[in-house]
Amino acid sequence: RFEDNSAALGSGALDISLGSSPTFADCLFIRNQADLCCAGGTAYDNCSVQFTRCAFLGNVTSGPNGGGGFVVQLNSRADIRDCVFSGNVTAGGGGGLYCEDDDEVIVTNTTFLGNLANTFVGGGLLVARNSRADVRDCVLIGNVASGGGALWCGDDSDLTVTTATFSSNVGSVGPGALRIARNTNGTANLLNCILWNNGPIEISLNLATVTVA
Repeated sequence: RFEDNSAALGSGALDISLGSSPTFADCLFIRNQADLCCAGGTAYDNCSVQFTRCAFLGNVTSGPNGGGGFVVQLNSRADIRDCVFSGNVTAGGGGGLYCEDDDEVIVTNTTFLGNLANTFVGGGLLVARNSRADVRDCVLIGNVASGGGALWCGDDSDLTVTTATFSSNVGSVGPGALRIARNTNGTANLLNCILWNNGPIEISLNLATVTVA
């Protein structure tokens, strides 16, 4: 249980780096705070981390670098199964989960509920800068951002979302469900998904395409 920790520099709760490969099961990350980024934690610099049945709840990043719940950066990998990201907040992007700079995330049977990217994109999940995300059997409800209230993908990244539900997500100046931008060298696939009551619109594209089936 990682609860009520804080950091002026670095991660509030958990810092994984330099090629480490830890596994976490049945853990709670609650109300941790960070001034710059990564309130719930981060994995960076060629790391591989696995979370099973973990919950990231009410973590807050007040700085502009993003990642309220958890951050994956710099050629790292995260396997996230049966988890919950709820009520996490960041002043930057990726309120729940932030993935950037040549990373890979596999997210299975996980709930993103009521996360907030206060002034940027990707309230539930952000995938950027040549990263890859495979999102399966997930629920994204009530997440808020300026654009991509539930999910933002761009900067030549690859995204596949399969059998997911997007509901009641909000983009203050962009789509509530999904925003894909600056992605001419990336791919995006939305397969067997439900998009309902996201606003003000469901999906928007900028220099990008998406396959829906």
